[in-house]
Amino acid sequence: MKKDPHRSVIILAYCNRYLYPFLAFLIPMLLLPLHRNKTWLMLSLGVCVLLFGVYQLVGYLLRWRHIFCSFQNAYHVEMTPDDVRWDWVKKSDAYGVPIVFGVLGIACIAVAFIV
Repeated sequence: MKKDPHRSVIILAYCNRYLYPFLAFLIPMLLLPLHRNKTWLMLSLGVCVLLFGVYQLVGYLLRWRHIFCSFQNAYHVEMTPDDVRWDWVKKSDAYGVPIVFGVLGIACIAVAFIV
């Protein structure tokens, strides 16, 4: 069986697209028994979601290939880790996704401190 040299990039792209956002919401829920109250739940949820948004933005700015491939997956295009063309990614998507997750994270943190 022939080994694909870009297999790890594609696996990371799928994780970035599907697994990491799911984990950003799941990890605080799994830690719910450890939380003293709902304030800690909202705070940990906000931090996890905010960190995912920062990860997305840093990945775009540093031109990580798996981030590019996750955008290709979002556009329903075949992933090409060996042919990365960042000008092909819409700026509204490249900055919009991190902004949405960042705003959600900050909102959760703000709710944690207000309540």
